[in-house]
Amino acid sequence: MKNNQKDKKMKLHKKCPECESSEIYATLVSARGGCGQDLLPGVGGLFNGGEFELYVCGKCGHSQFYVPEKMLDDVQKKFIRVNSVDTSH
Repeated sequence: MKNNQKDKKMKLHKKCPECESSEIYATLVSARGGCGQDLLPGVGGLFNGGEFELYVCGKCGHSQFYVPEKMLDDVQKKFIRVNSVDTSH
């Protein structure tokens, strides 16, 4: 990360990138849309679908979603990678 950019990772630093508050709350939420779209299709199983870790600032309401580490393997297998690793350098 460049030195002049704010680090925006609430999960890592437990601090809001918008208001600088350290009043951060976290929970797991389903990625299945109920009546809506499945936001992580193919992740998880038939009865235990994908989920997100949701981090919310208790002061300003800024929020961030992350796919839990235990589900990243499914994402890597079932989603299309948008860039490729350049090993020529």
